[in-house]
Amino acid sequence: METERNFRNRYRIMKAALIPILAVLGLIAIPLCRAEEPAPGIFISTTAGRQIDLYLKCTAPGDRYLRICLRRMTDSSKRMDLWRLTRVFDVERRGDSGFADRLGEEIVRPGEWECAIRLSEEGRRTEDDMGGFHGYELLSEVKAEVDGKRLDLSRSERCSGRVLLFEQRSVMYLHGTDRPRAKHLKRYRITAKGIELLQRIEWLPDTRVETARMPMLPVVRSQRNGRQITDRLSMEGDPEEYDVSRTDRNLKVGGDGVEHVKIWGRESGVTAEVTVRYEPELPGRRFFCSMYSPNYNKLYFDFCRQYAAKKGEIWKANTIFKLDIIE
Repeated sequence: METERNFRNRYRIMKAALIPILAVLGLIAIPLCRAEEPAPGIFISTTAGRQIDLYLKCTAPGDRYLRICLRRMTDSSKRMDLWRLTRVFDVERRGDSGFADRLGEEIVRPGEWECAIRLSEEGRRTEDDMGGFHGYELLSEVKAEVDGKRLDLSRSERCSGRVLLFEQRSVMYLHGTDRPRAKHLKRYRITAKGIELLQRIEWLPDTRVETARMPMLPVVRSQRNGRQITDRLSMEGDPEEYDVSRTDRNLKVGGDGVEHVKIWGRESGVTAEVTVRYEPELPGRRFFCSMYSPNYNKLYFDFCRQYAAKKGEIWKANTIFKLDIIE
């Protein structure tokens, strides 16, 4: 007679052999192992109706983070009401109490990152650009979510997650007037790896464009106390490593059709990479680094120059910002 122990052993062997067969036939479901959840990619702090602070972990050891500010800017004198990227700070996490600034000053300045377009009207260039920091852009819709859950921008709160999606729709106006010229969509996807930004411009009437800068990055060269933040730059298609450690109006750093640029500081460890793709690819696409300011190196990417945009024409610019501190 078969002992109880032998019976149990034979039953386990038969069960192990039958489970894969039954699963293939669809008669049973095998539960999947749940991998350990990774740590949150970003920390998020909102100030009701005004600002979103994003904290992204740095490569540098310890509790080093980048604090990136996405802020609502308003100025009725410039017909300005929109959200835009502004400053970046080098910060350190202090347990549950929050984050503390390490340098006392930003490493990316609050100038325009996303879009600045200069037009001409009746053969004359406008006095300034439209869009972003320059004004003449008014918000029409905004929404945000973290990992698929709506983020209430009217409240002040803290949370964490892997992906922040932020979308803004606005109308851009001819500088100095109330005449609409374009619809502007900005769609951000922000993770621990960086910032992806899709911009879409839809031209409302036929419009003469002189310059269209999308995107930009006003990264600090040196802080007020003399601390060097960035001093070297490289760009695709050019083997040279440029010295951008000082103000220089004569050094020409740039090139036609350049779509990827890296700038960094040898001592600070600060590094920034910008990659952009355009649709359509228009004549006049180029990159240049402005070193006129005594404090910062500003990266400019031109969508086009001197172009006649037609009513209903659509432009798209896909940008990836990768910011880090490496030590």
